[in-house]
Amino acid sequence: MEITGTITKVLPERKGAGQHGEWRVASYVLVTGGLRPSYFVFDVFDGMDGRINRLGIEAGKEMTIYFDIDAHEYQGKWFNTIRAYDAREVKKEG
Repeated sequence: MEITGTITKVLPERKGAGQHGEWRVASYVLVTGGLRPSYFVFDVFDGMDGRINRLGIEAGKEMTIYFDIDAHEYQGKWFNTIRAYDAREVKKEG
């Protein structure tokens, strides 16, 4: 899936370590335009490929975000995860 909007916030990064080594997750808020703007929070998981830095997501940029939505269960409750795998800055004409 994909969505285009403006990045309004870069949230604090989370870090940890697991069986497969260290990991980082960066979270961002994107708002779509129009009469009724919608807000989305999505994560970028950074394993060993440096994806967070490579995607170059920054507050104020208009971007198209390519993402997957997945759900998981924890203690009998279900949660959605929106995880971006690619991002491209929208080129402005002119």
